[in-house]
Amino acid sequence: MPAKKKHKKAQMQSQMFIYLLTILIIGFLLFLGFKWIGGISKMIHKIDVSKLTRDIKSTFSEYRSRPGSWKIATFDLPDGITKVCFTDLSIQKTTIEHSSICTKGTKDYDALICDAWKDKTQNVFFFPRDKVESNVKIDYIAVPKDNTKGYVCFDTVASKLTIKVKGTGNKVEVSMPK
Repeated sequence: MPAKKKHKKAQMQSQMFIYLLTILIIGFLLFLGFKWIGGISKMIHKIDVSKLTRDIKSTFSEYRSRPGSWKIATFDLPDGITKVCFTDLSIQKTTIEHSSICTKGTKDYDALICDAWKDKTQNVFFFPRDKVESNVKIDYIAVPKDNTKGYVCFDTVASKLTIKVKGTGNKVEVSMPK
């Protein structure tokens, strides 16, 4: 009889080992699956940002050389983008420095936009910034002449940006749709 108990005890230990090994393998596979899905999500987000940049540049390029023609353009945005701003790179540095976006204490103040605008390294900005890791620069953006700030910002609705794009011959004027 004692030999039978030993056999049963050994069988239970090997079953526990198999169960434990099974749980570890399933846990490892779940971990890898979630990590893979997270990687796919980041890749999709980067593709969305790339498509948005390409669409904006394409639309602006199309209307740039058509003076007087305009279009209400709607762009699909990656999830989480709540605001988009455009700055006019042709504005003089001294004017930029006195702009409300470069003046501490104003509601528009943003040091990163101010620096990028002054250095002429970027002129399309997405908010919140951590949602888009891309610098977008389109040399031929203009703001309406009655806009003395030199930049224009748009709030997004349901992950869409709707703006008026107007060709001026060598630039594209970006404004609010009316």
